[in-house]
Amino acid sequence: MIKKLVLLMIVLLVGAFLVLKLVGFFDNNQIKLTVGTDEKDGLDLGVTTEKIKKSAETVVDEKVRCLFNEECGEKKCIEGICSTMAELYEHGECLTKCNFDSATFLTSDGQELSLNRGQSTYTAAGAVAWKLLSGPDYCQDSEVVVPVELEKLNLGKVLGNEVITLKVGERSPVITHPAIKSIQFTLEVKSIAEECS
Repeated sequence: MIKKLVLLMIVLLVGAFLVLKLVGFFDNNQIKLTVGTDEKDGLDLGVTTEKIKKSAETVVDEKVRCLFNEECGEKKCIEGICSTMAELYEHGECLTKCNFDSATFLTSDGQELSLNRGQSTYTAAGAVAWKLLSGPDYCQDSEVVVPVELEKLNLGKVLGNEVITLKVGERSPVITHPAIKSIQFTLEVKSIAEECS
């Protein structure tokens, strides 16, 4: 019973310490957690603010995997990871910023289509709709990433949305449908029309 209480106290102290650290209470201090009446007879847990900081950074850096946008709250499911459109490009300093207005696509069913940002089309009798999304501004010398949102439908019901990204000249992986196994569709970005300022 006493071991369980000591363990519970340790867990509570570590949890409180983590919360205080995350709000910046211990910034720039090396503090050790000990359990006991004084440091001599206390149990050194070996937890310092440096270790907590590294642990917190690891949690922040972890990417949340997804299948559809609905799993990501305010973010989108981009290439199977919950993310934002702004995270597609590095936001370094540059003299000239650009963005694309439209893109021309080649499809596996032999079509060549030009879409403006926000414009959509479909394939497989509407079972897969796809839309050219707006991306953030990027530096002129950056490799352009073109975001395309896929919407998979069955009998008028949306089964899920996700975002794929393609570079100019790149073909997408095969796009399938969860309810219609015969759908095997790909897109390739042939070109983009960009504006720079």
